[in-house]
Amino acid sequence: MPMLGSLILSLASKKRSFLIDTMLPIISLLLLVAVAISFYGCNLPFIERRVFSVSIFEVGYLVDYFSLSISFIVLLISSIVALYSLSYFKNDKKQHRFWFWFNMFVSSMLFLVLSNNLISTFIGWEAIGACSW
Repeated sequence: MPMLGSLILSLASKKRSFLIDTMLPIISLLLLVAVAISFYGCNLPFIERRVFSVSIFEVGYLVDYFSLSISFIVLLISSIVALYSLSYFKNDKKQHRFWFWFNMFVSSMLFLVLSNNLISTFIGWEAIGACSW
């Protein structure tokens, strides 16, 4: 969700309210809590899905108790940083860049945590490095 929002909001006007950008990690956190409650209620050990695959390269996600816990921590800290950044960047004229890279960073972190193989984990790791630079 943060990646989709980041891409959509980067195409929007630069003179907009950044409250929407701040709400993306918070909405993602609430959705994750809803998924975790239903996941724990069904007593599933894990869910693994393949999004697409080309030859030997496969991209998918693996949701288990550990990845849900780490995703919760990532989104909780991201939500706190987003709320703080809203007031910190209040008078900055180029804060749209910050929000784009911030949401891409959160998306990359979630991609890293939820990836189901080593190649996807590496791509997520490199994306985090690119967003941090």
